[in-house]
Amino acid sequence: MKRRIVLPEVEEVKLPVLFSMRPGMYLLILYTLFIAAAIFCIAFLPGILKGGRYVTFPAPLSESGIVLDGTYLGSADNQYFIESGSHEITYMKGGVPYASSLVEVDHPVFLTWLFHRTKTADSPVLSMSAEQKLEVIRYNLEQIQTAGAILSYDAVTRYEGVYTNLITDLIAMDVYGGARYEQILNVEGNDYPSKVNTSQLGLTGGTALRFFNKFSINASYYYGLTSLFADGTGKTTSFNFSFNF
Repeated sequence: MKRRIVLPEVEEVKLPVLFSMRPGMYLLILYTLFIAAAIFCIAFLPGILKGGRYVTFPAPLSESGIVLDGTYLGSADNQYFIESGSHEITYMKGGVPYASSLVEVDHPVFLTWLFHRTKTADSPVLSMSAEQKLEVIRYNLEQIQTAGAILSYDAVTRYEGVYTNLITDLIAMDVYGGARYEQILNVEGNDYPSKVNTSQLGLTGGTALRFFNKFSINASYYYGLTSLFADGTGKTTSFNFSFNF
């Protein structure tokens, strides 16, 4: 027969009463406060301390640089984190500041470290002087000249779309070949017996051949139905040929 083990008598363990609340109640409150503090620190505090958005700046001209409040950020092709508030944006091309605008960035706070909030700034309105346009064109031509000196391209030396940049900038600055005739012929201080019509009507037909999905040859013919001058003279016809790649 096994011997019976007699345990010593001990006092009953009682948790202290806090603010006249039972232990289960104030422990529940403590756990709730801890969880709420953890959620606040994880989900809200990072956004409160560092509020802002990742902003994209669509630039009217190719290869533009972005200056934020006087500090150069980098190329307009990239996205940048901008702190909350109102900021002045300056667009530059070849060292020439050609446009500016204001951007307002709000202050999102919820899980900003996990989900990046983004924003696309409004494209600025171009209002460039003739000197600014000339400097931009000169910069593009210098880039074409530099690229023309490269004899071969490889994984290190990549081909740059310098011609595409030039055409894009000419169209954006409204100085491409579609200038109106009166802008070309009406020179200050000269008088012409025939006035220049502000618009002409004509027919254009053409075709394009694309090879290897890389370059194309385009040909078109324009036949003017109305005259260039108000006296009925100066009907224009033209044949256009271009090579795109």
